[in-house]
Amino acid sequence: KGLDALGIVNDVLGCFRSRAYDTPDLTELATHLDRHIARTAAARNDTELFATALLLEHHDHGDEVRIFNCGHLPPVLLSQQRAEEVALPVLLPLGFAALTQQPRPAPTSVPLQPGTILLLSTDGLSEARNASGDFYPLLPRLLHIPAGDLPHLLRSLVADAQQWTHRLTDDIALIAITPRGSP
Repeated sequence: KGLDALGIVNDVLGCFRSRAYDTPDLTELATHLDRHIARTAAARNDTELFATALLLEHHDHGDEVRIFNCGHLPPVLLSQQRAEEVALPVLLPLGFAALTQQPRPAPTSVPLQPGTILLLSTDGLSEARNASGDFYPLLPRLLHIPAGDLPHLLRSLVADAQQWTHRLTDDIALIAITPRGSP
C-alpha cells in the first residue's frame, strides 16, 4: 500500500519488461522475477516483501493461453451463462520461492473457445465489502452482468462492485481476454 508499494510495482514491472521477450518460457520468467524481488528484499532488509502475479503467454492466432500463478487470484472463465475459476496450481508469491524445495510446475494451458472470456482481477474486487461486511461474490454476480462487448462487461462489473460496496477502498485492475475473432 502507498508510495512504497508503487515503487516496488514499478521495479517488478521494469524487471518483467526487460526479461519477458528474451526469456523462453514462463517458468524461467517467474524464476527471474522471484530472484529479483528476493534481492530487492534482501537489500532493503525486508523479510515481508513479495508480489503476487499471474503470468500469461498467448501467441497470435493461438487458441490457448498458458498461465503461471504466483500466489494470485485465479482467473475466471466466462462462457454462456457460466462463470468458473480456472483450476491452476498456485505457487508461493514472487520473492518467496526459496521457502520451498519443490520444483516449479509447467504453466497451465487454458483453451480459449469462441464466445469465452478469460477475466483476470485483483483482490480489490474480490475483497470489496458491503455494509454487512460480506465480500463481493464475484462468480454469482458475473452471471447477472450481460457480457456484451468487453468494455461494457468491465464497466458493468466495476459499477456493480461500486453498488455492492458503496465505497471501494482498494484499487481494482481488470483484464478481459477473448479469442481472436470473437464478437
